[in-house]
This record gives sequence, C-alpha cells and structure tokens, in this order.
Amino acid sequence: LKIMSESKYVPERVLKKQNTAAKLRESDAAAKTALKAKRKQNRREVYNRAKKYAREYHLMERSEIAARRQAKEGGNFYIPAEP
Repeated sequence: LKIMSESKYVPERVLKKQNTAAKLRESDAAAKTALKAKRKQNRREVYNRAKKYAREYHLMERSEIAARRQAKEGGNFYIPAEP
C-alpha cells in the first residue's frame, strides 16, 4: 500500500489504474488534436477543389453563351457539343 496522504491509504492497483487512465487521456487528447487538424486541412482542400470546379464550369458556360451570341450575330446557328 502507498500513502496518498497521512490519513488515507490507497491500494497500488488503484494508483496504477489512475496512472493508466491519465496516460490514456493524454494520448486521446493528442490524437483528437491531430485528427482535428487533419480534418481542417481536408476541408480546405475540398473547398479549394470545389472552387476550382465551379470556376471551370462557369467559364465553360460563359464560353458557350459567347459562341451562341457570336453565331447569332453572324446569322448562323450554334449547335452545342453533345456530351
């Protein structure tokens, strides 16, 4: 038995359990922090990728509109590309 304070004895197994729980809390906190950082980075990457695709689709749409207008100006017909 170990002495926790002068008037209270604590069994060694209880101290071991407390130490183990403290170590687990520390490792869980570190893992949680790392996971949080990783998720934040993934969110940034997904957002930037979506932004890139939105820009790409917007430019495609605008070029198609410009081609349609140009054809109409010249008295021609614009036939969009088939997917």
